[in-house]
Amino acid sequence: MKNEFAKNEKEIIEEYQKKGFTGNYRVDQKKLIDLKSKIAYSPKNVTILKEYRFEGMSNPSDMSILYVLETND
Repeated sequence: MKNEFAKNEKEIIEEYQKKGFTGNYRVDQKKLIDLKSKIAYSPKNVTILKEYRFEGMSNPSDMSILYVLETND
């Protein structure tokens, strides 16, 4: 079994895409905007299912966060 903590961002994204998580979002004026459909979601319509944090190999302060989200629709 592969160690979940040894995976990189790309592997995690691909894993969730296979499960049907395909949306990409941006935040604008306190709403989450679907980049494809342009649908805006308020915070009450979004649930964070999982969070992943990645530190840079040579610089730990070089960090990124990946959220797995579920919207009300």
